[in-house]
Amino acid sequence: MNAKQLKKALQGRQYRLLRRFCLQQANGKRRCIDDAAEGGQSEHTCDCNKLQFCTALRPAEHMRALVLSPDAEPEPPADEGILTGGEDWPDAYRLTPILPEDAEACVVVFWHHEWDCPAYQIYSGMLFGLPAAVTAFNRFSRICEMLSRRLVAVPLSMYFDDANFQDWKSAKGSAQEAVNSLMDGIGSPFADAKRQKMARTADFLGLEHDMANVLTQGEVKFWPCLLYTSPSPRDKRQSRMPSSA
Repeated sequence: MNAKQLKKALQGRQYRLLRRFCLQQANGKRRCIDDAAEGGQSEHTCDCNKLQFCTALRPAEHMRALVLSPDAEPEPPADEGILTGGEDWPDAYRLTPILPEDAEACVVVFWHHEWDCPAYQIYSGMLFGLPAAVTAFNRFSRICEMLSRRLVAVPLSMYFDDANFQDWKSAKGSAQEAVNSLMDGIGSPFADAKRQKMARTADFLGLEHDMANVLTQGEVKFWPCLLYTSPSPRDKRQSRMPSSA
């Protein structure tokens, strides 16, 4: 909407603008970023919550818990193995709703080349660049971890919108099916295009891992991904590998 339409939509209520710019990632993908530092939203945001994130080594921690579990078989069948997989939410932040009155503190503004003037948009979902969105979004990630572990018994961990999990080879992908059914049921399905099907290897947060020797040698192998696409909350103006790698 233009400035006149924005004024009509807000009906005299106070608002704060949030400048949008384009960031090009290392893989060439362009992403819209909202500058909360310039807009003042960061300065006026306070949150006492402390976030704790997993690292790219979490698949090995899953396997350690499995091996040390009192319910684990002392000697699995010779043809048994461990498979690993991954999921990712589509446009995770902007699909997470916020209160309408909160949205007026983050009215997006960008230059509209066809109109040759600023354009404005009031969003109903979270935006990149907002400190409060990071904490709020990760509360949802944590509860999805908990639901996956307790309701469908899948060792799943999430870093923002990236999920990683493992399952027995003999289960034939049932863990991935159960996790996807769970996410569909709560109204937050994973993106089909971003799915990593259950296999011996997968990548998570910039590191590939191999489960081939878990049962025979008790080890998980890791190595850097040659082509690493950074998940959105870690995007920078210059690409870099995550600190966990």
